[in-house]
Amino acid sequence: KADKLERTLIVERAKADRKVAELREKAADKDKVSAKDRIAALEEAGRISEEITNKEIAAAKLRFDSKVAENALSKSTKEDLDEEANLKARLIQLETARLRQQKSITAEISGARKQEKAELDAEAKEKQDKIDKDANDERTRLDAIQKVRDDFKEKQKEKEAETELEKIDLEEQKKIEELDKLKATEQQKQEVYDYY
Repeated sequence: KADKLERTLIVERAKADRKVAELREKAADKDKVSAKDRIAALEEAGRISEEITNKEIAAAKLRFDSKVAENALSKSTKEDLDEEANLKARLIQLETARLRQQKSITAEISGARKQEKAELDAEAKEKQDKIDKDANDERTRLDAIQKVRDDFKEKQKEKEAETELEKIDLEEQKKIEELDKLKATEQQKQEVYDYY
């Protein structure tokens, strides 16, 4: 049973290794693949790798347990004990390989997450900079409009003041002309000048 399982796992391992390699290649392409997609590819690669390694560990444990049971039932030779030790070592090597693979993929995922955060932070900063620039441009525009309005009001006041002065001058002139018609004295005319 263990032999058949191991033969099946040889093909499964090859297919899993190919798929993991494809996913890690995708995850390595920082230019064309987003950080989010790279993280998903790495997580999938980790899942596939762990799944096949767990199957291999189960097969190795089955073979090891079988050998231990066989050695317990009969008088074990040196070769039998060596085989048991080799099977135990193989089991430990598979577990170690699984842990190394997990560590490697976890490190890659961590790196991809840091890059994703950096990309998101840069994107947020870019958006905030645009908002700040737009707000500053709007403030500048509104200030310019207010300046035009203030200048216009000032000119209106000046014009009104000029018009008022012209009215007063005109009224003064009319009063003097009226006094001239009435043959007023210079002193009477001076009183009108003083008034205006």
